[in-house]
Amino acid sequence: MAARIRELDKPLLAVTLLLAAFGLATLYSAGQTDVPSFVTTIWLKQLVWLGVALVAVILVFRVSPRLLEWATPYVYSPRRAASRGSPSPGTGWVSHRSWRSSPWC
Repeated sequence: MAARIRELDKPLLAVTLLLAAFGLATLYSAGQTDVPSFVTTIWLKQLVWLGVALVAVILVFRVSPRLLEWATPYVYSPRRAASRGSPSPGTGWVSHRSWRSSPWC
């Protein structure tokens, strides 16, 4: 495990942690208002999701890349089957040309 930690891309890890900390600081400062609202504790929810993501990263980091490669079709097949019922971009009642008929243009 120690050998795999040395293989980490340290600049990428540092930038990722800094961006996560900046996002948390932004959410925290947005919630500091005189009137309490749902925004007051939104940074705590984001912190929980960061913890969940960290656990997922650790689990994926410990799994063999061959197992991940083998499992990929089985994980993504239900997702692809579910998305076949949805319209493609540019079709349906909202198309890529809908902005041209907008009253604001």
